[in-house]
Amino acid sequence: MKTYYAFTARAVLVGLSLVLTLATPAPAANLRFERETRKEDDGRQLESINRVFDFDDATELRFKTTQVSGSNELCSRKWGDYFFGLSFGRNGNGGWDIWDFLQVHSLENKKPVAYMRQRLPDSVSFFEQSGQILAECRWSSADGRRLRVQIRKFRSWPKFLFFRVLWEGAGWESPTVTLAAYPGNSDKPPERERWAATREESFPLAPGARELTLASDGLALFNKYRYEDFGNLLVINHQSLQNLLLPQTNYHVRVILRPLNPQACSFALSFFHRQHYREVLERFLAEEADAARAFLDDIDWAPELEDESLQRLQKSLQVLLDSLPPEDNAKAAFSDETRASLAQAAKARDARDMAAYTAGLEALQVLQQRLVQHGLNRFR
Repeated sequence: MKTYYAFTARAVLVGLSLVLTLATPAPAANLRFERETRKEDDGRQLESINRVFDFDDATELRFKTTQVSGSNELCSRKWGDYFFGLSFGRNGNGGWDIWDFLQVHSLENKKPVAYMRQRLPDSVSFFEQSGQILAECRWSSADGRRLRVQIRKFRSWPKFLFFRVLWEGAGWESPTVTLAAYPGNSDKPPERERWAATREESFPLAPGARELTLASDGLALFNKYRYEDFGNLLVINHQSLQNLLLPQTNYHVRVILRPLNPQACSFALSFFHRQHYREVLERFLAEEADAARAFLDDIDWAPELEDESLQRLQKSLQVLLDSLPPEDNAKAAFSDETRASLAQAAKARDARDMAAYTAGLEALQVLQQRLVQHGLNRFR
């Protein structure tokens, strides 16, 4: 009995050592979840989930929702209960809106409704592979409508984030995408003026709303008389839009996109800082926007998914299974679960379904942890 114990203990320890060797290093880019709870005056317990998409290089998207604990009932009574904010080329609180930079609206009973703010996401996913980072959020509603927001960051285009919004299912009426920014900063110096520019014209935003039928692919948001060396840049194929609306403002800038295609809208976001707007606009509107738009049009939004992580998990799981003796009553069940989980992840990989693939990898990681714990529990 003692000899058997020593042999099995060594096997488990060797297995754990190999698992640690095979473990994928923690990536610089990642998706993490931050949770907090609070109690309301009416006695309800609220839970907030903050999903932080960290694209590395100081680029973060924070997606926060608050709900009644134990239910799907959303709560947004207080500021801070909901965020869909982007920190990208940030200056203080300026840049793309760090609280709510993107909203999708659709008409319901002839009134625009912010679809993303009305419901919890079905899934959020994040995957890094050679040359690019892929992220996606999905929502759905009881009427059959589905919404997907896909995000890509490419190492070859470090100052751009590329987006595609997909409206799926019937029932979408006049969908729009609203982007928001505080070019330069979110304070209110009296001398500052918010401006916008296309290749064809530039104009202040304070006098009134402007509805544009774009003739080129770039839009710049910038300031005059204060924060002139900070701003935000938008790239979109102008032929994909019905029009673009810039509401009147001298503070919080919104850009409302009305796509021609009621099923999809693609665009890219960028920024500039510590460069005067005259220098940036000349280069961006004349050349860079066209190049970014051409790149945007050629993006494969369902690329082949690399399987390095899947292979590592498969090897580490096999090591752990091999460390269990044949007499272990749980070994067969663990083996069956491992085969089924590996097959499910491989199926999602082959289908290029990033959300299902990352969910499959997460399930395998949980299984790996359970196997490690099971091996350790045998000797307690």
